[in-house]
Amino acid sequence: MVALSALLVWPLVVAILFNRLRLPLALAWSVVAGYLLLPLQPDINLPLLPKLDKNLIPSLAALVMAILVLRRQSLPSRLRNRQETPQDVVLTGWLPRNNIVRLLLLAMVAGAFMTTVTNGDSLLYGPRYIPGLSFYDAFSAVLTSLAWLLPFFLARKFLADPESHRSLLMVLCLAGLFYTLPALYEVRMSPQLSRMIYGFFPGSWVQYLRSEGFRPLVFLAHGLRLGIFFSVAILAGLAYFRATRDSKRWLYLAAAFWILATLTVSKTLGALLITLGLIPVVLAFGVRLQLLAAATLAVIVISFPILRGAGLVPVEALTSFAETISPARARSLSFRFENEDILLEKANQRPAFGWGGWGRARVYDKDTGRDLSITDGRWVITIGRSGWAGYLGEFGLLTIPIIAMALRRRKYEISLATSGLAVVLAANLIDLIPNSPLTPVTWLMAGALVGRLELQRISSARQTAIPEPEPERTSRYSRPRPAAQTLPPEPEQPGPVVVRKRRAYTRQETKAKS
Repeated sequence: MVALSALLVWPLVVAILFNRLRLPLALAWSVVAGYLLLPLQPDINLPLLPKLDKNLIPSLAALVMAILVLRRQSLPSRLRNRQETPQDVVLTGWLPRNNIVRLLLLAMVAGAFMTTVTNGDSLLYGPRYIPGLSFYDAFSAVLTSLAWLLPFFLARKFLADPESHRSLLMVLCLAGLFYTLPALYEVRMSPQLSRMIYGFFPGSWVQYLRSEGFRPLVFLAHGLRLGIFFSVAILAGLAYFRATRDSKRWLYLAAAFWILATLTVSKTLGALLITLGLIPVVLAFGVRLQLLAAATLAVIVISFPILRGAGLVPVEALTSFAETISPARARSLSFRFENEDILLEKANQRPAFGWGGWGRARVYDKDTGRDLSITDGRWVITIGRSGWAGYLGEFGLLTIPIIAMALRRRKYEISLATSGLAVVLAANLIDLIPNSPLTPVTWLMAGALVGRLELQRISSARQTAIPEPEPERTSRYSRPRPAAQTLPPEPEQPGPVVVRKRRAYTRQETKAKS
């Protein structure tokens, strides 16, 4: 009852945020706080429509409130609040204007439809029967893809400028700072806040026992997701420290290291290694090197299935490195690699559009129907369910803005806030290889960077549309003089009219002068 009430009340919380804060801040807090505080269950499952849960309800409420704010700003000034702050940067339209981004959106949305169309056959593994997909599933898959991209569309429209990027970094850092309190409680008392407040505990209790202690969970789906969010919050705090000259920026540096201490005791090794590897990039590198580092990670992420299939990933070396840390972690990593091999082998049977949902991409025993696979990495989940079309669409939207900024940095005039946000997103993308933390926060960061690309394109078009005055051409032996500025004529001043009479000349006066 408490969990359902929290889901139903959250739109009212979003309305209060939009009424009290600027639109970029309200949008960022609505999505981030909803992801952190709302329960995993229950969800409202309507026919054909995507299920309403902690991932969709905050974005839908933010969409409605953003539309109302835009309509309010379009009213005459006498109908608006006199104390209203200046309007923020808002891009036109709800769909991206970049052609590459549009192509990736088409691959992701249309690919979801084609995945369902090409999987109408039923599957039989011993006593296990999996029915084929229908056109009902096709339309549901398309709507689910659009709903999943809702934070991306909102961030592209309202979080495109560097000032909004600083606001997003600030929100991520502060949210991580506040979230350390319940996380530290669960480190000491065991992960039980979700059960105590919402009456639900996700997963198995064994997964949260680490080194005679506990791995915190709070209200997220897994402790690994909490770890990567702390990593994002740490890097966001450091990026905000570099991107601003405010006197309070040292507080964000202290907050970042406090979150780092919490991450250390949370026993999430992968997120901790990612954080430690990228802290020098955020603190010591400039815009160019930050973008190059983030783009390198983005290229590795989007090309990982090819590298994995070609045997270019050092599997044995990684397993040996994990063995030096802990034999249990080495066994876990080896088990992940084995599952990736069998899942990738089945995905290659339908490479274009994948196997679809309802567990069709998983590997089963042909005789007993027992499920033999464990899906961990987001990349193997996406490529098995949606094929290369869905994979390139989904991961392309996440990586293309970072790569485009790195290739055309001088044209886009990137600030430290934007390059820092690119590094934060790259940290989240690296964690998509072993885990699956693709959340609304991830899409929010990717949409903000896509909006920055479009904002620079619009700014460049405006600059080329206004030609500079050419210098006035004179003699080739003299220096060119700049064109004189033409001022509008001054209005005539009314005054007394003086009529001067011309004296007529006589013939005698003419002769005397001569």
